[in-house]
Amino acid sequence: MRPIHGSLILLLTYLALFFSPPVFAVFNITDISPTEINGPDDVVVLEASGSGLASGKTEYLQVGITKEGETPNYFGYTKNSEDQWIVYKSSPDELTRSTFYLFTPVDGSWSGKIKFKIDTEDSGFKGAGNYLVKLLRYITSSSANDSNSV
Repeated sequence: MRPIHGSLILLLTYLALFFSPPVFAVFNITDISPTEINGPDDVVVLEASGSGLASGKTEYLQVGITKEGETPNYFGYTKNSEDQWIVYKSSPDELTRSTFYLFTPVDGSWSGKIKFKIDTEDSGFKGAGNYLVKLLRYITSSSANDSNSV
């Protein structure tokens, strides 16, 4: 048998690192209750789960609401981990993201409940009707991905 040379080991390591199949995080909204909102003070509970996450890395969530059938114009309030209502931000900087609901995945996954409510003063609020809800996930450096809309 011939010994394996250092350059071959280096090449195999390179191939394993750069040509491994990517791992994608997936977030799903599993329940929303209640499904009907009667006023701006009504609090809604969103249940969600995520998988394919980096364990031990702090991540941030916010809820976005938009009128169904219109150009998406997200708005709303999300209750953060410190029990404060935080207004929706479309392009939050790192300082703003740090005020969102935070969590740390364990074993690559997370599940939990997040509270949100409408913001009737926002231009995205178009009165009575059907609205879509989306959960947006951020990592410390940028937007990561978002959930399905329900």
